[in-house]
Amino acid sequence: MVIYVLGHSVLSELNFEQIRKTDEKYWRLLEIERGYCRKHAEQIHELAYKLYKFGCNSNHVLHHTCCDFTLLEKIYRNYTCGMHEKRSTET
Repeated sequence: MVIYVLGHSVLSELNFEQIRKTDEKYWRLLEIERGYCRKHAEQIHELAYKLYKFGCNSNHVLHHTCCDFTLLEKIYRNYTCGMHEKRSTET
């Protein structure tokens, strides 16, 4: 399993009705995926949290198989702070 840490600036909202009009096969796939995620949302959150805890606990037996979430969070915070500073100096 791979977890990607993304900021809101790189995410985009999908217009399902527009997709349905232009590409019904893709829309059906998205609906199946969305349904799965909604049905299993609690399990997905629980598993993601467990994985996060493994990655943050250097004493856990599975720690070596996980991302260094603490480092990723630190780098992300530095990156987003830098982006905010860059925007404020550009305006």
